Amino acid sequence: MSYDLTLFRVPEGADAAQTYHELLARQERETGDLDSWLKRPVPEPVRAEMRRVADALKTWRPALEEFQPKSPLPWIELNDEDLAVQFCICERTVGVTMPYFGERAQEMMECAAGCFEILNSLGGFVEYDPQLGRIVTTADLGDMVAVYRRVDRELPGIVAGVRQSASAAAKPWWKVW
Repeated sequence: MSYDLTLFRVPEGADAAQTYHELLARQERETGDLDSWLKRPVPEPVRAEMRRVADALKTWRPALEEFQPKSPLPWIELNDEDLAVQFCICERTVGVTMPYFGERAQEMMECAAGCFEILNSLGGFVEYDPQLGRIVTTADLGDMVAVYRRVDRELPGIVAGVRQSASAAAKPWWKVW
C-alpha cells in the first residue's frame, strides 16, 4: 500500500475534482487491456512533453534516478531511492507514490510537495490527494503527513484483519472449528 498523489492540468473553466475523476476513469478504461496499453506508441509530441516534465523534476531534485526499461514504456519513471518516493510521468498525469511504513514521513511528503511548485510553473498542474479527497497545495503538507502517519499506524491491524477474513473465508462453511 502507498500514499499517492496525482498531478494534472485542468482545462480552463473546468472543475479540478471533476477533471481528476474523469482522468481516473479514462485511465482505468485505457489500461483495461494492460498488454496493449504497455505496447502502444506514445506520440512524439506527447513523449517530448513527458521528457520536459521529467527533466524539470530531475533538475529540481538531482537525486531522482530514471528507470531505464528494456523497451519503451508509456511513462517515464523517476525514483528517489533514499526517500522511497516515485514519480511516474504519463501522458496526462504525474503520479507520486510513497510506500507506507516509511520512517521519514515528513521528508517524503516534503519531497512530494516540493514538486508542486515546479509542475505548476511548468504548465499549470494541480495536485489531487485521494487520501484527503481533495485538491491540495503545499499548505496542506501537515494534513498529508498526519494522514500518512495515521494510516501507517493502523495498517498492520487492517492487514491482519484482511488475512484473518481470507483464512476464514477459505474454510468450508460447515466447519465451525
